[in-house]
Amino acid sequence: KHEKKINAFKSKPFWEIELEIAIGKKILKAQHAKGKIFDQNEAKKIYPQLKGLAIVKNIATKMMTQRPPKPYNTTSFLADIYRYFGYSPQQGLAIAETLYQAGLISYPRTASEKLPKDINYKKIITNLGKQKVYEKDSKQLLAKPELHPEEGTKIDTAHPAIYPTGEYKKTGDKQQRVYDLVVRRFLATFGDVAKRESQKITLNIGDEIFTINGKKTIEAGWTALYGKYAAREDVILPELKIGDKLKIRNTLLHDKKTQPPSRF
Repeated sequence: KHEKKINAFKSKPFWEIELEIAIGKKILKAQHAKGKIFDQNEAKKIYPQLKGLAIVKNIATKMMTQRPPKPYNTTSFLADIYRYFGYSPQQGLAIAETLYQAGLISYPRTASEKLPKDINYKKIITNLGKQKVYEKDSKQLLAKPELHPEEGTKIDTAHPAIYPTGEYKKTGDKQQRVYDLVVRRFLATFGDVAKRESQKITLNIGDEIFTINGKKTIEAGWTALYGKYAAREDVILPELKIGDKLKIRNTLLHDKKTQPPSRF
């Protein structure tokens, strides 16, 4: 069905209007509030009017929280192995099984999102901390009064979610990458809630409305434990107030086409 949708897709042209706004030494990009404009005449009518100064009309700030990730089951595990390393599900499972046979991770074929209560979280995290790369994060978790992992709702009566055993031995490069992903995910499930702040600045140029969006991390929480797998880009906006007048450095009119849905 999805392939038929891709084959039947007919591309449509659209236009996007973007401004480069100078704020001190920073150049920020503002997007027209309409986003995709499918009428070329409308886009060409708006474009030449964008002269003079942009006036700050509104500043909206929103705090977002994100809970730690759930432990890996086979589906989410193989999806992330492909996402981060490009290994196919077949490759990913083969690598995971070698780690299991070496005693480094639990059985990798499971539907569960729950960790077993009797595996002694403190002991595993202590042993992981003996590896220099996880020493700092392990100490941080062990300083908590209690260790409670974030868990999902899926249960597998035969096998729990995937976790590291705390044991370690030298492995090949591919195995090391997958092992690191398992360890980081396990540590992250015990982390604190992450907090991010989003900011939306609304600008007026005549009757036209543009927006600038920014995001910054307030409390890293579990994302610090997850390391590069939780990397996020911060777009920190300068301090502004309503009524500020900003210089338009450049006006851009982008000519684009809609794209078919991506394959699975």
